[in-house]
Amino acid sequence: TRQFWITAHVPEKAAAGVYSGEVTLSAGALKVTLPLKLEVLPFALDEPEYTMAYYGTEVPRAVQEQRGDAAWRDLLKVLRENGMNTVSGGPGIGFSGLDADGKPKLDFTACDHYVKLVQEAGFTKELDGYGDLGRVIGLHDGYVIGETGHAWEKKTGKSFGEILKIVYGAVREHAKAAGWPPMRLGFIDEPRVLEGAQKQLELLKAYESAVPDVNTGGSYSVQWKDDPFEKVMQETFKTVHWSALNLHTQTDLDKAKEFGRQLYIYNQGTSRYSFGTYQWAEMRKGVKGRLQWHLLALHGYQFFDLDGREPDTAYINWGKDGIIPTLRLHQCREGADDFRYAVTLWNLCEKTPDAPAAKEARAWLEDVSAKIPVNKNSAPDGFMSDEAFRAGCVERIGKVMGGK
Repeated sequence: TRQFWITAHVPEKAAAGVYSGEVTLSAGALKVTLPLKLEVLPFALDEPEYTMAYYGTEVPRAVQEQRGDAAWRDLLKVLRENGMNTVSGGPGIGFSGLDADGKPKLDFTACDHYVKLVQEAGFTKELDGYGDLGRVIGLHDGYVIGETGHAWEKKTGKSFGEILKIVYGAVREHAKAAGWPPMRLGFIDEPRVLEGAQKQLELLKAYESAVPDVNTGGSYSVQWKDDPFEKVMQETFKTVHWSALNLHTQTDLDKAKEFGRQLYIYNQGTSRYSFGTYQWAEMRKGVKGRLQWHLLALHGYQFFDLDGREPDTAYINWGKDGIIPTLRLHQCREGADDFRYAVTLWNLCEKTPDAPAAKEARAWLEDVSAKIPVNKNSAPDGFMSDEAFRAGCVERIGKVMGGK
């Protein structure tokens, strides 16, 4: 038994109405013809001020060697067509010291090329730097200053803070000249040991002191309790510009407002609900975006949890003829579309806030958000279905557009 997912790409200028067609499945002499109907609605969906991406925007090395940029363009197209509005990951910036005039020797080649491909594919929102994207490689040891950073101090006779100012000043100028979109630079990846977290915090404070315009952050968890490790993570939360949290509570949202920091979420589920109605509720509560593990992660055989650790989480696979999307990818796309319906409805209400239909629709959307607790990424008992949520948005969009 197999499931088949059929995607219709509707042209921007298509007239609203119901379209009919057929799909034929064949295997040898067997043919099955299925009638289909597609309703095109008389409005387009808005792009939210909220970012969505899968971790690990990568092309396998063997595929890249064979197909080059064509493979990247295929991948970016698949991500765009399946609901994502940004990417996570990419190449960093090479650093090989200061020249005789004290200017940093930086290699932007790979990063420039990657950003160009991303922009050509239609991604315009801030990019997530999980991995190396936008970071200067060779300046320090990963997420700590380390031996590399201190070696540059000795070699140049400058403090680490001074080096940061020189290097990231040049990066800032290049990014502006090259037209790069904003980037979130990831410097945290779920620390677990006190000493490591302390050294990581030292690096983050150096960045905040020397180059406060660099958008530092990362993926981790924090608990607001009196514990040596958690005290360091609390200070990390206060220091960085943004935090991507897995488990999160209202306290985290309140602290983000208190300290003027941005809160993102990650690994919140792979269901239509988690990318749709739940995501709407999280955005209304103050969350700025979400990331999901992992575009290409294969832990063992693709269909069973044979390694005893976790089932495969890949959203796509690469075959000899190109990208093979999974059903999970399409299900999450459905959710991302549900989310956009809610955003579109809210934006329409903002244009005519005093109209009765707009007041009712805003109240309905706020009620949906209120019924979903923070971090509740599976539907509460008795909650409306995903289909009902989208239908509710569509009905209200029609009423608000009609001025009723």
